[in-house]
Amino acid sequence: MQRFSLTAVSIAVLACLLAISTQAAAGTLFGVDADTRQLITINPATGAGTAVGPLGDTSIVGLTYDPVSDTLYGAGGRLASIDRLTGLATPIGGPLGFSVAGVAAHPITGELFGVDSIADVLVTINPTTGIDPEVGTLGGGAAFAKVTGMAL
Repeated sequence: MQRFSLTAVSIAVLACLLAISTQAAAGTLFGVDADTRQLITINPATGAGTAVGPLGDTSIVGLTYDPVSDTLYGAGGRLASIDRLTGLATPIGGPLGFSVAGVAAHPITGELFGVDSIADVLVTINPTTGIDPEVGTLGGGAAFAKVTGMAL
C-alpha cells in the first residue's frame, strides 16, 4: 500500500485545486493526489495519505460525499461516481459544459451543487444524468472570480 506524506504545500494543492471530502458516517477523509491522479484517504489526526487507487479521469478537481445515496462524487469536466474501495471514477452523463471547480452535496436532500470559477456561476448537477442547470452568477465579479471549493 503506497503512503503519502502531506506537507503544508500538498495540503494547499489538494484544498485549492482538487478538494477534500469526508464520508461522515465512517469518518473517512478522501482527497485526490494532484501528481498521481489517485484517490487517497487522509488520516485526520496525522495528515498521512494512503493511496486507494487511480481515478482513471484526469478532469476531477472536486469531491463530495452524498450521505443520501451513499455515493462519493467527483467533478471537473464531468460528474463521476467514485468507488471508495478502488478509486475508479465512473462517468455520469456527458461533459458538464464547463469545468466544475467545486462540488457539494446537500446532506439531507442529496442535491448536488457545483461552481465554475471561470464563468462565476453556481449550478445544480443532476446525479443521474450529469446535466447542470445554471442557478445564477455568484455576483461578485472579480471579487469571487476564483471560487474553488464548496461545503454544506
